[in-house]
This record gives sequence, structure tokens and C-alpha cells, in this order.
Amino acid sequence: IAIAIQEGRLYEAERQQAWLSTALLQVADAMSQVSDMDAVLTTIVRLTPLLAGVDRCSILLWDAETETFSPSQTHGLHPELRDEFERTRFTPGILPALDLVRLDKQPLLVKAARDGGLIPSSMADRYGIQEIVLLPLLAQGELLGAMLVDDAGRARDFSERLIDMLSDIANQAAVVIQSARLVRAQREEAYVSTALLQVAEAVGRSTELEETLATIVRITPLLVGVETCAIFLWDQDSAALTPIQYYGLRREEREAFSHLRLSQDSQLVQTLASGQPFVALDGSSEWGEVATLLTRDALLAFSLTSKRDLLGIMLADYAGPEHRSTQRLMTILSGIAGQAAIAVENDRLLREAAEQERMKQELEVAQRIQTSFLPERCPPVSGWELAAYWRSAREVGGDFYDFIPLPVRLEDTTDEGRMGLVIADVADKGVPAALFMALSRTLLRTVSIDGRSPSDAVSRTNDLILSDARSDLFVTVFYVILRPRSGDVVYANAGHMPPLVVRADEGTIEELRVPGMALGILPDVQFGEHSSHLMPGDTLILYTDGVTDAMNVQKESFGLERLKELVQRHRHKSAQDLAEAINADVVGFVGEATQFDDVTLVVARRTA
Repeated sequence: IAIAIQEGRLYEAERQQAWLSTALLQVADAMSQVSDMDAVLTTIVRLTPLLAGVDRCSILLWDAETETFSPSQTHGLHPELRDEFERTRFTPGILPALDLVRLDKQPLLVKAARDGGLIPSSMADRYGIQEIVLLPLLAQGELLGAMLVDDAGRARDFSERLIDMLSDIANQAAVVIQSARLVRAQREEAYVSTALLQVAEAVGRSTELEETLATIVRITPLLVGVETCAIFLWDQDSAALTPIQYYGLRREEREAFSHLRLSQDSQLVQTLASGQPFVALDGSSEWGEVATLLTRDALLAFSLTSKRDLLGIMLADYAGPEHRSTQRLMTILSGIAGQAAIAVENDRLLREAAEQERMKQELEVAQRIQTSFLPERCPPVSGWELAAYWRSAREVGGDFYDFIPLPVRLEDTTDEGRMGLVIADVADKGVPAALFMALSRTLLRTVSIDGRSPSDAVSRTNDLILSDARSDLFVTVFYVILRPRSGDVVYANAGHMPPLVVRADEGTIEELRVPGMALGILPDVQFGEHSSHLMPGDTLILYTDGVTDAMNVQKESFGLERLKELVQRHRHKSAQDLAEAINADVVGFVGEATQFDDVTLVVARRTA
């Protein structure tokens, strides 16, 4: 009898195991025939009661972001109870049994009469729960949801074997859910890429920024499903974000939108400028005035940034907490905001490039004009060699030189062929210096052409500069008159570097160092007049501080002593050769260092 009982039990166990295997095989086969996750879960909740011999089965999905179990599919509930159940969101504390399953990740058998703390009595009475099994849906250790199984209004003896079978069904459901989520994530990723590609193509077809932004605000609602899309850009004049393009605004919102201004002190602007990619705007937030003004419950504000600079913002309507924005929505909107930022930055770079090109062309014209002010060639002077060199540190500069043929004075026929030499340096660089140079050169030449003395010429030029100019610029000038026959030179200095006279015989060097104030500072300045005599072979070198102040990469200056040694060594060379030697030495000394000042030379050598 004992053997018969044992064999009967073994047979029953094998029969139940066979039934269990068959049941699980049926579940797997049924799930393999549907591809949609909702359809698979519907199949599970309908098939499980048939296989387990129970009345009801429900599947709840877990949302880790909100820490909520939400009913997905249910079977066996009365229609009225089913609607109520599906609307319920099981946050922590509502159903302690669910919280225990979530924490332990183990099946849980709950008897309402025995375990009253795990199922609230109101819920047990409402749904007729006497004995229920809660099973976690696990995939690779991750909790995806829970399955609930029970009989309506009555207790049932859930054996260990039956709970094992339900656990296997729950595991298969978890695998299906995980697979479906992976497929959905891949589809969403593909959709995001496709949507952003469509935006990029639409943007690429636009040539004007306004047209590009109009395309973006029109295409965004179509791709993402939002109602409204609007773009603000930073306006430098008003120092605020101003509306540029919009789509989907109601008629009563448009006027309010057009007058919206978001200043730099706005908390929204400061938050987005600090690196926050987006901000949710609603009436409860401190910056909700935008959403309130546009009569929207909630908006999303995305930053348009480039190199950490806030170029603008993009607004899109937001469904709010009850219909939370999905990761796909946020990814697409962030990508579109990035495309808009690129369009704005590209437009700014194009404008800057166009402005730079325009300025370059204007500077090239200015350089040609300024060069035209300089003598085309050195004039011939009987018994003398003249040479000059001019190099600007920028496209235009403030240095200039001039040769002024002077008339013969009737009372002194020995003055025949007199020539005025001018070298000058404006105390600035670039375009302002070039304009002041043109003024100074014109005035000095105008007052000197009648042959007046150097002191009178620079004094009169100073008065004219002060009467015409409205800037704070000034110019240093050295003006010398050559008397070719006698070899005498008469000069006046208005704050300029003292020229050098190198004697051919002894090789001694003299500095024509005389006091004098630069032109354009004070009115009614009197300048002293001095003279010197050059013998045949002697050379006069006029230069600007761009020569002596030229600096190499070691921050060493060329210096006056180096210049003196150079002209002394080359004193027997022609004026042109000496000018070229000075320039070559300065260039070689500077090397790879940047030229910061204009370089100008005038060399006059007496030959007879």
C-alpha cells in the first residue's frame, strides 16, 4: 500500500510537472505570435487565469522616475471596478504589499484576514480580495512591474508549485516587456535622428536667419506634437531677449508675445545662461510670468547657446505633470534648439565675416589713399642724394614724410633749389592716426610751400590743427630746409626724435637735439630755429621711434646706440643703400616678433 501511494504521488507530480511545462509552453507560444507589447500583456492576463485556475490577473508597470506602479492590463474585474483600478496610481504607501515586492523582488502571498497591514481593508473590501499573489516582473535584476493574481471574493490555496508556475509566467512577461522597451527605444532613437535630420535639411535650405527660424518654429509642432513654438534672440541695443518668430499662438496671445522682453537680470535668463539646458515654466515657478502672459499652463524654455554664450531661447508648450514629457520629446526639442543656435551663430559669423571683409576692403582703399599722400619718388637735388622708407604696422598708419620744393627768395639767390624735408609721427595707430596724418600733412605742406622758415611753418601748422581738429591726437614733426649750394640745414623740432648727422671723415655722430612741443596740444606755441652745416660725404638721417623702439621676441629694443653704430659703419654708402641697410638690420633684429609701430626713414647725403 505504501509503495502504491508513493507511486501515485510520483505520478501525480510528474503529471503536474508536465502540465506546468505545457502551460508555460502555451504562454511562450501565445506571446511569440504577437509583436505589440500591449497585445502581449493582454494575452498574458487572459491566458494566466485559464492555466492557473484563478479568476483575476493584472499587470502593473513600474515607473522609476515617478516611483509609481501604473495598471497596464487587467482581466476578470467587473467593468466598474476595472475603470477605477486602471485610473489608480500606486505610489509608495498606497498598497504596502506592492512596496514589499518592489524591495524584496520576491513573490508574495498575502491573506487579507491574516496580513491586514499589507492590503488596506478598504481596498480588500472594495475589490473582494481574500488571498492574492503578487509577483515581481524582473529582467536582468531590473524591476519592470508586478503581476497580481487572485480569486474574486474567496480564498484559494496557492500551492508552492502554482506560485512557481506563476513566477515563470511573470518572468516571461518581464522578458517581453524588456524586449518591447528596447525596440521602442530603438524606434524612438531612429525617430529622433529622422526628426533632427528633417530640421537640419529644412534649415539648410534657408539662406536668411529670419527664414531659417520661421522654418524651425513651423516644423517643430509637426515633428514633436506641441502646439506652440517660439524663438527669442538676444538684442544688443535693448540688452534683452526679444521675440523673433512664433507659431501656434492664439490671437489674444500674439500682442502680448510681441511686447515680451526678457532682460539680462531676469531669473529665467540667468538660469539658462548658467548652463541649464531647459527650464519648465508654469504658474508655480518664480519665472512663470512668461507662461502666465501667454495664457499657457506650462511651457518649456530651451537655451540657444554657443561657446557658453546665451544667444536666445526657444519656447514650446508643455503638457504638464499629468502627461509628463518623454525623453524622446526632450531630446528632439533640445536637438532643435541646438540647430537653431547653430543657425544663429552661423548668421552672426557670416555677418562678422562680411563686416571684416568690408573693413578690409575699406582699409585697402585707405592704404592706397594714404600711400598716395607720400611722395611717389625722391626729388633730385643738385649735390645731394635723397632716400626714404615707410612701412606701416597696420594697413594704415600715422607716420609720414614729405619733400617740399621751396621758392627762391629774391633777396638771396643762393637759396635756389631749396628743399624742405619733413618727417612726422602721429601719437596713435590705425585709421584714426591715418586721418590725423592726412590732416597734418596737408596743413604743413600748405603753410610751408611759400618758403617761410621752419619755425614759422610748424607754429602756423599747430594753430591750424587746433582750430580744425576735434580729437585728442597730436603729432610730432621735424622740419628741415636744405640749402643745396651751401650745405646748410635750418630746422625746427616739434617734439620729434632728434635726427642724426654722421660725419664722413671722422665718423662722429651728432644729434640735432632741440626742445619743442608736439603739434595739436597747446595754441600759440613758439618754436626755436636752429642750423647745422654738412660737408660733402656727410649724411642726415631722420627717423621715427618705430626704428629705435622696434622689439624682438626677447622684448629687447633696437635702441639708439645700435642705430648710431649702424650708420657710422655704413656712412660711406649712398643714401639709398644706407636706408636699405637700416631697414634690413631692424627687420633682422625683430625677427618673428610682431611689428607694433610704423617705421619711417628719410636719408639726405651731401655728395658735392
